[in-house]
Amino acid sequence: MEYKADTFSLELTKKLNSAGVAPFLFIGSGISRRYVNSPTWDSLLEQFVSKFSDLFKFEYGYYSSLANRDLAVVASNLASEFHEFWWKEDRFKDSRAKFRSIAVLDKEKPFKIELCILLNDSILQNEEMEEEIELFSKTVISGLVTTNWDNFLESKFLNFQPRIGQKEIIFNDKKSIGEIFKIHGCASRPETLVVTEADYELFINKSHYLNSKILTLLVDFPIIFMGYSLSDRNIEKIISNLVDCLRQEYIQEDKLKDRLFFVDWQDKPCEPVLIPTTYSLNSISIPIHKIVLHDYKDVLNVLIHLKRSIPIEVLKQLESMVYDFVMTSEPTNKILVTGFENLDKIEDLEVVLGIGNIDKLQQKGVVGIEIKDLLEDIIYDTIPHDNYRDIIDKLLPSKINKSSFFPFFKFNRICGNLNLDNSLKVVQENNEVLNNSSKINLEDYKAKTTKKSHERYTAKYSSLTDLIKDNPDVSALKYIPYYGLKKTDVAILREYLKAIWELNLDQKTTDFSAFRKSVCILDFLENAN
Repeated sequence: MEYKADTFSLELTKKLNSAGVAPFLFIGSGISRRYVNSPTWDSLLEQFVSKFSDLFKFEYGYYSSLANRDLAVVASNLASEFHEFWWKEDRFKDSRAKFRSIAVLDKEKPFKIELCILLNDSILQNEEMEEEIELFSKTVISGLVTTNWDNFLESKFLNFQPRIGQKEIIFNDKKSIGEIFKIHGCASRPETLVVTEADYELFINKSHYLNSKILTLLVDFPIIFMGYSLSDRNIEKIISNLVDCLRQEYIQEDKLKDRLFFVDWQDKPCEPVLIPTTYSLNSISIPIHKIVLHDYKDVLNVLIHLKRSIPIEVLKQLESMVYDFVMTSEPTNKILVTGFENLDKIEDLEVVLGIGNIDKLQQKGVVGIEIKDLLEDIIYDTIPHDNYRDIIDKLLPSKINKSSFFPFFKFNRICGNLNLDNSLKVVQENNEVLNNSSKINLEDYKAKTTKKSHERYTAKYSSLTDLIKDNPDVSALKYIPYYGLKKTDVAILREYLKAIWELNLDQKTTDFSAFRKSVCILDFLENAN
């Protein structure tokens, strides 16, 4: 089958989900420019000179040309010239009182202090991007790495812990999930900023451990670069470190397949596309996927629907507890027996980590099986058939009612509980739907309010494939019940539902309700007599 824009969504979703873990985002300056109108490094330095023009001997162009546009050198020269004025000018009296303990460390700190104040004052959320920013904040990710100085990421990922500068990142080695690694510092703490030539030299000289941590992320998680150019010096540094490891054969190139994704934003409207390519540096090529797009929503809509069974704050706390359990010889007296769906916070609870054979665990019964598990089984046949009897006896009678759609024909057919007229041989409780299963037909899956209009609309299609092609993404879901029993190709319907399953729809939406109904129709067509 062919899909329109959702060909891209399904392909990217499949690649990211295949890793079995949510991706890390590497966030560059382009994201801050897009969402909070953050100035570029160059323009920020120019604004700084303009703001304090009476203190500098020349205009910004002079300092830029003097350093051959090496911005780290420009920043060093500005810091040196600015140092004396900051200590004697009355206008910096409040800053001196607030940041004195930082400013006395070296002559570049006063410049960084005022640069951070200027940056913070210039940050203003782009109102035109509110909807996109909301999507960005809901993405299913494991963590973020950024070279940006502003606090935009912290404001949108409230359950993530910022780690600022190399020291915090290095000494926080035990955890990676739910972290925001600000490797070039943060405007909230001027002393951490990596901006001058001396900063970069120190950063590079002491970056071996940091590089190893970043490389670990590259191996353990899918990485999506956003807001960077492939020619960005920060990208080149990260990739060059990876290349060095490849040369030393610590990491094999095939392990990087489907691991590196680079968002290549286009200034003109275009259809999103995923392009496998390579990034070459120092005669070594590394496989990457370019995500070519104009609208960031194309990639954000994929990221918000990725699979994650445990909330990030719970996963983060579990990661810490497991690490402590492994690293200490002192046992902790903490035990908790519950389901992850019931956890909001666990720092005050006691935890047990169990390891066992999943097949044997699955045979224990149906406690914890939800509607989504039943839908997945109809599509993929994922639940062991030994559990079907328990599903029939214990789960379905308590869940099914006249206002809900649950698949049940398959479970009863395989267990021999389905008569030729589709009535059930045994019904454990007085359940109206189950007791009258012989009367169910395709009309029961149609809404009276939309029946006539939707039947007229679907009548023009000679095949289910054509219906799906003309109604891309999830749009076809609402028409499937009205298409007609005889014309519905079960194989095509199953493949379409597999594609929708990969989108991991929010269960609270009308799209999921339509999906749920379509799976019930698949169950009816395949398993009812």
